[in-house]
Amino acid sequence: MLWLRVLAHALVLLFWGLVLANLLAPVSQPFAGLLQLSGVAMLVLNLLSVAIHHQLLKRQPGSWRQRLLVLLFGALQLPASSRATEGFDAA
Repeated sequence: MLWLRVLAHALVLLFWGLVLANLLAPVSQPFAGLLQLSGVAMLVLNLLSVAIHHQLLKRQPGSWRQRLLVLLFGALQLPASSRATEGFDAA
């Protein structure tokens, strides 16, 4: 399962790299606009994720580093205690 997590992190880093490369040297239209729009949408969603999990991230050691990682990777970087409570009940 670790390889899946590493692959997901690598794909997110690739996405952010493409967004940054698009800002420096835009690709052909309409892809440049779509890539910028998806980058802004992902940034807004990750900011929302940081805002929603603010109390949980505040209790973590190195909370500012953890917040930056959640801002970069989104829900992939949330602490395991928040993800363990989500899902189906065993009943």
